[in-house]
Amino acid sequence: MNTLRLTICCLAVLFLSVAAPPQALSQAPGKREVSALVKEYIGGQASSARLAEITARLREAQRSTLTGALILPSGKAAEVGPAIRLATDLRVPGLFSAARKFIDSDHEDAIVAYGLRLAEKGAAEQVFERWKTLAQDSASWAVAQKHLLQFGLPPTVIFQVKTCLDTLAKDDAKLGPGLSILRFQLGTGEKNHAEILREWPALIAEFDNDTRGFAITGNDLLRPEVCERKGSVLPVSGNWRLNAGGMLVCNATRLWNERAFNVNLRIRPIEGDEIKFIIECESMTWTIQYSDGEWVCAFGDKHKLVIAGKPRAWNEFRIEAKLRTDIPGTSAEVRDGRVCKIMIGGKNLVENGVLNGNMKAMRIQSGSSRCTVGGFNIEFR
Repeated sequence: MNTLRLTICCLAVLFLSVAAPPQALSQAPGKREVSALVKEYIGGQASSARLAEITARLREAQRSTLTGALILPSGKAAEVGPAIRLATDLRVPGLFSAARKFIDSDHEDAIVAYGLRLAEKGAAEQVFERWKTLAQDSASWAVAQKHLLQFGLPPTVIFQVKTCLDTLAKDDAKLGPGLSILRFQLGTGEKNHAEILREWPALIAEFDNDTRGFAITGNDLLRPEVCERKGSVLPVSGNWRLNAGGMLVCNATRLWNERAFNVNLRIRPIEGDEIKFIIECESMTWTIQYSDGEWVCAFGDKHKLVIAGKPRAWNEFRIEAKLRTDIPGTSAEVRDGRVCKIMIGGKNLVENGVLNGNMKAMRIQSGSSRCTVGGFNIEFR
């Protein structure tokens, strides 16, 4: 009898462990939670650790929910800085026109960074105008100089910078800092003023190609705090140029393995055949290489998938990944992974692929080649 009871108990425990529902996946915060978190963040009472927690949670929210909840506080100057910093971290646009009236306050640094990072209308023009007119020994001029060396400018402002430098006297103290801005924006390395003037038509043509802007939805994977840069990687306005040996690495976060997602990525091959886009999982790796004008994904020695590439033009990648937790009768490894589609230029390179096991990272590396990378984002569904 005791043996029978023990057997029944064991079977009951086994049944419950099998039948128990899986742990719920992280859900996107709703409007009420988002509003409460925003209020707590800008209230100024939360610790640094708590602010980081709030920001991480808000990154999971739908864009429309964030945009509706994050507005500039009216009549509460002390909350302007926190609100702008949060909007910058979450890439919520549309606040610069209201924030600019506080630009001569203690919130100047946050407001300038927000306007330039999100390419808000009129922000670049206003910041460069301050750079031209403010005294070089002022704190506000230093703020403008710092951020003009961090964020990309539109072509109209690049021409303003060049025109300004062309009119400055050789001994003007602003000539050196202004040349640094122009080098940064054009990605010219250490070229001097005369070399930039002599090569201007070719430089501005490359600039126009390299600095193309892309609409970003979801989370920007090129943010410095998200994307690790290795080797020879130079900023070119809002994008990144990888010279020989350059690499960008975006390590996976918890959400990559809990939610379905879409990824967009743009790569502009400049020269060479060793440019690679790598998707790394625990159980497998996808490697897509640009070679002889084609994007090639090889399997062993004989099998490969090929899509025609566009040399010296932007090639647009898109990954659509879905969870496989609802597919019965498959191994745990497959259920815990993804089914995915990988497209280049709107054409399917991989139509029914898998991402087995937890994702580890996505990498772009140049090998001995050169390329520019931009418009890299992930949007959770």
